Amino acid sequence: MSVYPFHVPTESGYRITSRFGYRSNPLKVKDEDPLIKYHNATDYAKARGVPIKAITNGVIVRIGSTSAGNPVIVQSTLGGFTFYVRYTHMDSYNVQIGQEIEWEETIGQMGSTGYATGPHLHLATFIIDSEGVERYFNPMIIMGYASEQIIPH
Repeated sequence: MSVYPFHVPTESGYRITSRFGYRSNPLKVKDEDPLIKYHNATDYAKARGVPIKAITNGVIVRIGSTSAGNPVIVQSTLGGFTFYVRYTHMDSYNVQIGQEIEWEETIGQMGSTGYATGPHLHLATFIIDSEGVERYFNPMIIMGYASEQIIPH
């Protein structure tokens, strides 16, 4: 696919409730749960049912219903660099595996499925290394808002 613009994954008026990197664990319920936890994404909060838009062109490679909350994974390529975008906690999605999508196309609706403290989108970006391990990086890089290195986790 060709070079294309990027944008935030939902309509205006959202709040970023958690950024990529280490943070206080919002789901700490047991004493043995860590107080500080690595967060592999950026979270965008908005009302349940608000459209979630693709931040890149790409192909849907995985969808499902898991404890993470209805994840949809898009494979994208930019300048020969292949990466993946995971959209999670959606109430519903309206895409299918193998479907080609364009940036700004609606792929689902904001929700609070899986382990979540309220309606939001958990937006994660990663590559898959030669050993098949997901290596996350700050999604703000893809959207042109940050410059960080890829973090192995």
